[in-house]
Order: sequence, then structure tokens, then C-alpha cells
Amino acid sequence: MAFFVNRSHPNYTGKLPLETVIKTLVSARGQLGSPAEYLLETVHGLIEHGVRDPYLLELRKRVLADSPRARRHARQIAFRHALPDP
Repeated sequence: MAFFVNRSHPNYTGKLPLETVIKTLVSARGQLGSPAEYLLETVHGLIEHGVRDPYLLELRKRVLADSPRARRHARQIAFRHALPDP
């Protein structure tokens, strides 16, 4: 699955402040899950392939600090992949 951005769409916000991004990741939820869960899965997948994106890693750290639900999901990822707890 892939998502794309249509920068000409009227709902496109452009670059948001980091605090707004964190708040949205932690509080939003959709049919396919939460953006926090998607972030955690994406970061994990990238790391498995040797890619460490500093911005995504910072988002992950901040989301895990702000969201018990995200911490539970991160533990599930770790369990599935036999990784140490975050």
C-alpha cells in the first residue's frame, strides 16, 4: 500500500509545526488504524532495511513519549520481530 500527496488539493496543509504533527499522530484514527501505528510500522520497516531517517526517528520518539497506545503497539512490533522493547 502506498499513499501520495496532492499538493494542489485544497486540504493540503503544507509543512506543519512539529507539535501539530505529534498531536495529530497521537490523536487521529482512521479505517486503516492510527497514523501513530503507521509511523511505528514504517520506521521499523525502514530500520530493517538499514534506513534510519532522523526526522521519522524523532517523530517516533515523541509519539512514544506522548501515547500509551503507541507504546503498546511498539511492544507488539517488538514481540512480532523479537526485538527489545523501545
